[in-house]
Amino acid sequence: MLTIKKLLEEGGALLKKSNIDSYRVDSRILLAKVLKLSMEEMIVRYDNEVSENIQEEFFKLVARRQKKEPISYITGVKEFYGMDFFVDKNVLIPRPDSENLVGGVLQNIEKDKEVKILELGSGSGCLILSILKHMKNASGVAVDIKEGAINIAKKNYKNLRLYNEIEFIKSDWKDLKIEGEFDIIISNPPYITSQDMHDLQEDIREYEPNVALEAGEDGLDAYRSLAPIIRRYLKENGSVFLEFGEGQCDDVLSIMLDHGFSSEKVIKDLSGKDRCVFLKKLERN
Repeated sequence: MLTIKKLLEEGGALLKKSNIDSYRVDSRILLAKVLKLSMEEMIVRYDNEVSENIQEEFFKLVARRQKKEPISYITGVKEFYGMDFFVDKNVLIPRPDSENLVGGVLQNIEKDKEVKILELGSGSGCLILSILKHMKNASGVAVDIKEGAINIAKKNYKNLRLYNEIEFIKSDWKDLKIEGEFDIIISNPPYITSQDMHDLQEDIREYEPNVALEAGEDGLDAYRSLAPIIRRYLKENGSVFLEFGEGQCDDVLSIMLDHGFSSEKVIKDLSGKDRCVFLKKLERN
């Protein structure tokens, strides 16, 4: 019977043959999931033998990863802003870069303020739920076009044990019909060009929802669609936080300024690249 250590080695070897660069780490993550142990607990038990049932379950997960399925979809969980979020093929996997949008909101809006937040394209809910976790008096509305994404966001809301009021709405942005206006609107819309979609890593291109990634020939279609919608639902002098891709800052600002917004701040990621923009709604003359 194989030990934990031997099983990790065999799993890693299979992943390496399939050109998975993170083969060692992925093997540990998958076995820890099957064993229901933390990484630390698993290391302590390296010499423990593993039952055939566990081995079979482990190698099934390894086979999925060999086909380039993202590790987060296999485990069903992705850490974001210090919290675990449920994910599946219905939602984009949360990226560390998107934590800059959450940080931008928390750094520029009073945390104790009673505000109403709208997220357009909420996916797993990682953005709006992370913000609500740190803004106890805030409430929110999360909008997504996919029923599966709405269900995942609801599951994450329940798992995080938030007390904030939030409504989840299945709708396309263009068909959105909700009452009232919002103090803050956030979005991490699709921003990858049609050409760049072909160059994405296989685990992204073949598994993550294209509707959350691709945005036309120049990658700006979503912002053109969003700008008038944000204008409609944002209060006068309300705040907007948008994420964008590398090299898109000026274009996104241009679109938003043309629709009556002022640029307050450009938020950079850890590598120093422009990642998000903070804008305010100007009053029309």
